[in-house]
Amino acid sequence: MRWGVVAGATAAIAGVAVDTWPHADKAGNTFFDVWFGGFARTTRFRFGETLGDDWKAQPLTELHSSPGHDAANIADDPAAQAACWNRMDIWPDPVGERRDPAHGNWLSSDPDFNDKSQWVFDNVSGIAVLDSGGAFIGSSTNGLRIVDHDGRFRADATAALPSKQVGAVAKDPTDESIWIGYRNGAGLTRLKQDGTVMLYGSAALGSRSNSPVWDIQVQPASAPGARRRIVVAFRNGAVGVYEGE
Repeated sequence: MRWGVVAGATAAIAGVAVDTWPHADKAGNTFFDVWFGGFARTTRFRFGETLGDDWKAQPLTELHSSPGHDAANIADDPAAQAACWNRMDIWPDPVGERRDPAHGNWLSSDPDFNDKSQWVFDNVSGIAVLDSGGAFIGSSTNGLRIVDHDGRFRADATAALPSKQVGAVAKDPTDESIWIGYRNGAGLTRLKQDGTVMLYGSAALGSRSNSPVWDIQVQPASAPGARRRIVVAFRNGAVGVYEGE
């Protein structure tokens, strides 16, 4: 096994998820991209698209200007433009990396990190990727948003949640519903793809209902006919297991 390091675009990474779109090489090996979310940006690191080549994948996120091009204006630098889009600002900052890329203005306009009025920190805490390639992005301060495979905004699901302080996000493989836990002890939420919202509070969780949730994982079914398990890590020292439908 080989480990690579992704730096820069997603510092303070707290959200990680494997993409669902496979990429196969000539030998039949299958690779997947990996989603990383940090305090300022999210990226789909193109590990799958480059068939496991870290060094080819890295500039697809981290390139700011190509050799021979002007970093102050990348209007003539499509490779740098693509990398800029792959540094996804899920909760957009008032001052972005470029002045107005959606309308072709690629002049640099880097926000001042010391001026908090120029930033909305994403604080990504969890990511869950659907079979379609879209992703649910959770934030410990901003709630929950849905983007497509390329990071384009699709919807904000925060209004369906009891809290904006999302601590963990996971996809349920049985029906692609999304499980959410919270940093401030707001219990658990399950969002189904048909729009159903299921809230789990004290009646379901008992004394754990007020505990922050740090992580949610899915344990696959161990045998034919068995059920998968949703495993929840509570900050107060307990692990909860859900085995229902």
